[in-house]
Amino acid sequence: MKKTILPIIAALAILTSCGPSKEDLAKRQDEMADSIQSMNKKIQDELDERMKAMQDSITEAAKATNENMQNQVDDVKDQLEKKSDQAEKNADATKKELDKLKKENQKKEDAKKPENVKAGQGKG
Repeated sequence: MKKTILPIIAALAILTSCGPSKEDLAKRQDEMADSIQSMNKKIQDELDERMKAMQDSITEAAKATNENMQNQVDDVKDQLEKKSDQAEKNADATKKELDKLKKENQKKEDAKKPENVKAGQGKG
């Protein structure tokens, strides 16, 4: 029996001496924590880059939309100014025509009036 106990104790001693030491376990844990931290930083950096790209894209789209809207507003203003100018020209032309017609009517009325009206002959 003494012969069997000795090899068993020797085998247990060999097994315990072959396993990782506390220092190795601590080193592995530190490496794993550093690796996790490094991966988290890479992921965060990538997310930050994507967010910045998205923000830049949104900013560019908003800028283009604002420029398009401003161009449309300017076009409408130009059209309104042209129509306003045309309306003023039409109003001036109409006024001139009316003045001309009034003058013609006045001339016709003046032509119908007798030139030599004596007192008591006119309406009154």
